[in-house]
Amino acid sequence: MTIAQSDVNREGTNILLNAGDKISVYQLMHGMMIVSANDAALALGRYIGGSDSNFALMMNKKAKEIGMKQTYFFNPNGLPVNTNYNGKMVTVENTTTASDCLTLSKWLLKNYPVQLTEITNKDRYVNVAKGINEPNTNPLLPILPSVDGLKTGFTPRAGYCLAYTMPIENGNGNDVKNRLVGISLGTGSKESRKMISFETLKFIEKHYKTKMLYPIDSSVGQTKINGLGFLRSGLYSDKNIVVMKRNTENFKQEIKYNKINVLKNPNMPAAELLVKDSTNNIIAKADLYPYQNDSKMSFGKRFLIGASTLITYFMNNSVENQKYTIYTL
Repeated sequence: MTIAQSDVNREGTNILLNAGDKISVYQLMHGMMIVSANDAALALGRYIGGSDSNFALMMNKKAKEIGMKQTYFFNPNGLPVNTNYNGKMVTVENTTTASDCLTLSKWLLKNYPVQLTEITNKDRYVNVAKGINEPNTNPLLPILPSVDGLKTGFTPRAGYCLAYTMPIENGNGNDVKNRLVGISLGTGSKESRKMISFETLKFIEKHYKTKMLYPIDSSVGQTKINGLGFLRSGLYSDKNIVVMKRNTENFKQEIKYNKINVLKNPNMPAAELLVKDSTNNIIAKADLYPYQNDSKMSFGKRFLIGASTLITYFMNNSVENQKYTIYTL
């Protein structure tokens, strides 16, 4: 793409873009994500949105779409800007929260896991044409080899900020692979930003482990068929149920049952498993089914459900009651 005069910005970190420069989007992405280049962000915003203001509208729409509830963007690079408000010039800047930054980081890692970290994991940004050879602004990369992202930020009001992430391998108490994602906002210096983020990762790595609560298709519980105690069915999850657990922590498990017709609607979940911590935060949840994911309901089970339906038909006197009992779990 060709750099416009409006893209040129020497405020804060930049990659020395000049009007008329021809540079690839790939290079601009590297400049923005590795050395936090403000001019690269402006250029990309204009390229995608047609203008800074329109791109800010696109950013706000996307923020709402992915669940960022307390975020508002004024521009692509986050620097304070002057704007006219009720006839007066006021200074505004992008606003967000640690929770929203976490939501954004998780969304990026879910949708662009390779494209994101293959850039943010690089030690340096090199642009031979501009004579640039600068280290990644992420202070954790040199001191924690496992860290592979994500992004630094700074304004006088926001302080020194960092979104960071590190994959966790199975072993050493971890049943499966996982990824830690953290947000540090409002620190007073680059050094404090580095140490707070470093200590957070090391603490979690030491005291929290990723545990396999229930492997896929393992029995999580049982339920009565048609309300008959002698006729029961196992309940199975169609996915691994994984939790991150502190060494000394105990979780509570709760199963919420649904009433379904398993012969007419065999793909509907019969129950939902909720895993909660000591303060009732939901740590994990999963739909539960009356048969395992890799098999059809057996003829024997169908026969038992059908037979029990006849029993419940004669035990109930009203059509209304039958509606809730026939073929139900």
